[in-house]
Amino acid sequence: MRALLALLLLCAAPAFAQPADTPAERRAAAEALVEASGGQRQVDAILAAMRGGLVENITRATAGRLTGEQVAVIVDEVLMPGFTARSHEITEHTIRVWQDRLSAADMRALAEFYSAPLGQRLLALMPEVTAESARFGQDWAQRVAQDVIMRNREQLRARGIPF
Repeated sequence: MRALLALLLLCAAPAFAQPADTPAERRAAAEALVEASGGQRQVDAILAAMRGGLVENITRATAGRLTGEQVAVIVDEVLMPGFTARSHEITEHTIRVWQDRLSAADMRALAEFYSAPLGQRLLALMPEVTAESARFGQDWAQRVAQDVIMRNREQLRARGIPF
């Protein structure tokens, strides 16, 4: 009897299994998710941060021969067009990451969430929450590291670490 039941369950299993997503379905769902979750805003933020870093580093490297404003014009005219032209590579990579990790149904559900008012509020708050969390994390790490090092200074010195 058990063998018959097991055989019936094995034969019925394919009927209960959901069909696997096709690569095209996963790709379309990943594209929708990246768009709904503000993928272009994220790329724009990356480009803006890079631009700021380039202007700062190049201004420092010119040792006062060029002002920050002069360097910004050069960066905008010479370097940023190349970064902007290839920024689609960031989006493409993000799409591939999502499509390799979630089902098409999950990605569609997430895209629907991010398109809803609550999802939009979350996306609007995310940069602020992330920045504040990063600031706290840096302060916390510094504070705790000082405390832990001070409490264990003798053990560290005994092991060859001069604190």
